[in-house]
Amino acid sequence: MSALRERTGHFSMRDDSVQLGDLEEALNSFIDPLDPELLALQELAAVLACSDRYRDADRAPLVEQFAGLKLHAGRR
Repeated sequence: MSALRERTGHFSMRDDSVQLGDLEEALNSFIDPLDPELLALQELAAVLACSDRYRDADRAPLVEQFAGLKLHAGRR
């Protein structure tokens, strides 16, 4: 609710009721922050950096996948 209030200044000044126009404005201004490949790159980096779950596993496939995603992201 607070994010909606921040996006629509008139909302916070008016009252606490959400109007259809408030929701439409918030939804229409939404920008997807990441594309799926960049999200996968970040998730894989996190897994490789700090996940105990994969410490004893063969990390080579994960490292290879990470390198491929990183290379592709650098070409954009």
